[in-house]
Amino acid sequence: MSETCQDCGSPYEEVYRVPDEVWRQISPKASEGDGLGGLLCLHCAEVRAWQKGITLYWEAAIGNFPSIVAVEDYIRLMLSGRR
Repeated sequence: MSETCQDCGSPYEEVYRVPDEVWRQISPKASEGDGLGGLLCLHCAEVRAWQKGITLYWEAAIGNFPSIVAVEDYIRLMLSGRR
């Protein structure tokens, strides 16, 4: 089963997690509701983040979402200003 990117229109099957604080800045629906809606392929998510001065780092896992530890580490890195 795939989703369709709301920027480029391409189908994608990757499942990934972005901290809510970051997603609100890059979401294609950032101005709607709580800013957490929208679908982006990995490439478009990276492009939108780059345009905002954010570098995304990905963690891979088989049959599982990336660990909450990695997400927490990423948030600490972003808050420290050491991008």
